[in-house]
Amino acid sequence: MKKILLLSALCFSFFSLTAQLNVSFVGDLPYSEELSDIWGYAAPDGTEYAIVGVYDGTSIVSLADPANPTEVGFIPGANSRWRDIKTFGDFAFVTTDEGSDGLLVIDMTNLPTSFESYYWKPQLPNLGTLSRCHNLYIDEDGWMYLAGCTINNGAVMIFDVFTDSYNPAFVNNVQGSYAHDVFTKGNIMYSSNLTNGLRIYDVTDKTNLQLEGVQTTPFNFTHNAWSTDDNNFVFTTDELANAPVGSYDVSDLNDIKEMDQFRPTTTLGTGVIPHNAHVWDNFVIVSYYSDGCIILDATHPDNLIEVGNFDTFIPSDTGFEGAWGAYPYLPSGLILVSDISSGLYVLQPNYVQGCYLEGQVTDANTNALISGVEITIDAPAPNIDYSDNSGEYKTGQAIPGTFDVTFTKNGYFPLTTSAVFENGVITILDVQMTPLAIIDMIGNTLKAADGTSLANVAVVAQSNDGDIYSTTSNLNGTFTFNNIFEGEYQFYAGRWGYFHTVEVISINPNNNSVTLSLSEGYQDDFFFDFNWEINNSAQSGIWELGEPIGTFYQGSISNTGMDVEGDLGFDCYVTGNGGGSGGEDDIDGGITQLISPIMDLTIYNQPIVKYQTWFYNDGGFGSTPNDDYVISVSNGTDEVILETITESVSEWRPESSFILSDFIDITDNMTMIYTAQDQPEGHIVEAALDAFIIEEGMPASAADLEAKGIDFQIYPNPFDQNTFVELNFENQFNNTQVKVFNVLGQLVEVLNIENTTNRIEVGQNWKTGIYMIALEVNGEILQTLKLVKQ
Repeated sequence: MKKILLLSALCFSFFSLTAQLNVSFVGDLPYSEELSDIWGYAAPDGTEYAIVGVYDGTSIVSLADPANPTEVGFIPGANSRWRDIKTFGDFAFVTTDEGSDGLLVIDMTNLPTSFESYYWKPQLPNLGTLSRCHNLYIDEDGWMYLAGCTINNGAVMIFDVFTDSYNPAFVNNVQGSYAHDVFTKGNIMYSSNLTNGLRIYDVTDKTNLQLEGVQTTPFNFTHNAWSTDDNNFVFTTDELANAPVGSYDVSDLNDIKEMDQFRPTTTLGTGVIPHNAHVWDNFVIVSYYSDGCIILDATHPDNLIEVGNFDTFIPSDTGFEGAWGAYPYLPSGLILVSDISSGLYVLQPNYVQGCYLEGQVTDANTNALISGVEITIDAPAPNIDYSDNSGEYKTGQAIPGTFDVTFTKNGYFPLTTSAVFENGVITILDVQMTPLAIIDMIGNTLKAADGTSLANVAVVAQSNDGDIYSTTSNLNGTFTFNNIFEGEYQFYAGRWGYFHTVEVISINPNNNSVTLSLSEGYQDDFFFDFNWEINNSAQSGIWELGEPIGTFYQGSISNTGMDVEGDLGFDCYVTGNGGGSGGEDDIDGGITQLISPIMDLTIYNQPIVKYQTWFYNDGGFGSTPNDDYVISVSNGTDEVILETITESVSEWRPESSFILSDFIDITDNMTMIYTAQDQPEGHIVEAALDAFIIEEGMPASAADLEAKGIDFQIYPNPFDQNTFVELNFENQFNNTQVKVFNVLGQLVEVLNIENTTNRIEVGQNWKTGIYMIALEVNGEILQTLKLVKQ
């Protein structure tokens, strides 16, 4: 028998801690090999069985005690990642899409004590030897349909298994293209032909097969289809990342209509792949790979609602992992799930109808229909929907009760109202949304030290709806955004030679002006493009600025898929950003060099450079990776190396920090240089740079302040609620300010000092973290102190 891993107790304790929706864990059976498809069988004595496709064979599992599934038989076969299983009467039939096993036929009459099986590999007239197939289906009358075989161009072939199940008889074959999957109900055959779409045949006369309709599915990669009992509706899956489960009205094959598309809200846009859909009653049971088993209420095929789920694959990875198959047809109602890597799961569903919410969204001023409105229900189960071109929406959830429903759309005030949700009931909620005012906004960028206008500042405004506006301040330091909607905006401003500034400001007809002040210094989170210079001799993988596209090599991340967490935006500098495999756009055949714009670091008492790097180095043709990432600094005359990175890791490295005066003389003509290179052996080399900043390392001393007759203190420090800034001057200065910056150099607060004696309470509204408080007199920073809010 098949060797089975003894992990049941561990799996149960793990999954019992995981929240599921209307599906409970009953039992499991881990395997030492990967699994593929699964089917079920109910013996005449009432005992239920699972038939499991395993990488190296077929496993028969007794469910006499569903909490403790027990393997009672195993049939070795060719190693294959693809096995598909169906039953008719007391027989099971298994296809294998690798090797040359043909069709496995299993007589299960004498289970659990014994069974008979053999590999059927007939020579079919004018077609050849049946040696390998991808998929099969057997309808209610005992007609078997084989798909994706190595003969007949992979098109469907029909066999009789009701006359003699142990010896199938060839009947006919479809003249057409490769079929990846097949399903038949009531003499209507649905052939899923990948890029050739869903092809629907009338197979009433098995000697005269009639193509009645063709339908392209959402991602043009039709993998699987399953119809309702009356053949009025069919549900499809496209086996591609982010593809949906599709719903179609096929009651008139001359006029097929798409009804709805379903994607799991929790993992929307993350690359999750739907695999197989099966219909039971008014429900669609989907094996959704890394999202596990998902149950959809399809009572209303134009409004598919997730009413149950059980995730068998806990890691956040996507791709071809997790639930391969989900079988819902046992008399007991149990669902059997085959997880590729973790084994067989026995689940108990609680089938509930959805609580349906439908309505129309219109403009409160004009009554015009509004499309693209986002509708979310404030409930435990994630959900999202959008109004269509008719302003109509259809959504819902499994959980009954009274919940708030929020409608959002760019250009309109958000609208929240409550609705009553009842299982099996359609609640109608029509709403009208009030449009926002359209405003012309004017702004100013100023030098923080003296309030003078600052030209050529990059300014970005981002609304709460995600709309982004960008411009640059002119020679007078002014900028404008015309025809923007009123609302709250996050303003970002940056210029080389200044720290970023970020402010949240509400813009409305009574407040349409903004003033942004920037403090001198050097910082680049690569949210703005400050035109770093690029030199290279490499053939590929040159430095480029953008949101990084992750790549992988042998399971490790080679090119980062995200910038440094916590900095502005999502961009950084990476060496090649074309995606693909680990070696497709890495550095090849030379160096690529990134050089900062010139910096006048004489404005600092002790400049400290800080940044974060990524360096990955692997592969090659048997040789040890020997490439490197060199970071150096130049003062216009000399250049010295700060560090050479050779260790390969698949993560952003901890922040690098160097006191530059320890390495080189400080001038007004400084640059930082980042050089990554590929040696001739041709290894995979990827580098990245982010979160660049020059900080002050040595503020003015207490003795300097004493010489000027200034006493500057902060207490308590650290603090948890508020702290006090105390300042005493022997002489009155014309322009004195205390400025508070966070660790990103963003201005948090400005205190204008007008008296010779000051005790000011601050920090009440600051977030927990580290802050720098600078004392600035007549435009000159005299001292900077670090302050910690706990």
